[in-house]
Amino acid sequence: MIILADENIPNVKQSFAAFGEVKTVSGRDISAVMLSDVDVLLVRSITPVNEQLLAGSHVKFVGSATTGTDHVDMEYLAKAGI
Repeated sequence: MIILADENIPNVKQSFAAFGEVKTVSGRDISAVMLSDVDVLLVRSITPVNEQLLAGSHVKFVGSATTGTDHVDMEYLAKAGI
């Protein structure tokens, strides 16, 4: 399993290494092109998570290390089975 995570999530590599390969990048730089082989996306509020970002990807789970979900299109995730 490949996990792409915002590099500013504290201890993200150590916390998720048991589940697969953890790649980290700046949350501002996360793009649809980066998600071609990603199974799990871990973001913070800086990354808008929507159809434009996820369409055509293999992402099956999105986690947000924030208290809110304003940056996440929950309706799209539900429709896409994510």
